[in-house]
Amino acid sequence: MKVWIVDDESEIRQILKYILEREGFETQCFENPLAAIENLKKSKPDVVVSDFRMPQMNGLDFFKAIQGNWSGCFIMLTGEPSADVDEFKKIGIKEVLFKPKDLNILANVIKSHQT
Repeated sequence: MKVWIVDDESEIRQILKYILEREGFETQCFENPLAAIENLKKSKPDVVVSDFRMPQMNGLDFFKAIQGNWSGCFIMLTGEPSADVDEFKKIGIKEVLFKPKDLNILANVIKSHQT
């Protein structure tokens, strides 16, 4: 299963890459959503794990931008306890996980969404 990690924080990308590859997932990392959007022309991941707060485009706008070209599982990461999880799920985001406490359960969350 191919998982894309989109986060502007290098340390978070590396932690997630380590966790997911240890569980057997194939990963590709992007430091911003624009690079991931460009890559969708060449390859389609099964799962996208994206940070919510990023400088060039937030995770919600990123999700909306790829919806027409991709239909996999989208998991949002956020460090904001006030994030509107219900609103995210209403528009099609499968899961919302909170940094840093939920990072270790990410692999299990992805496995639960395998088809």
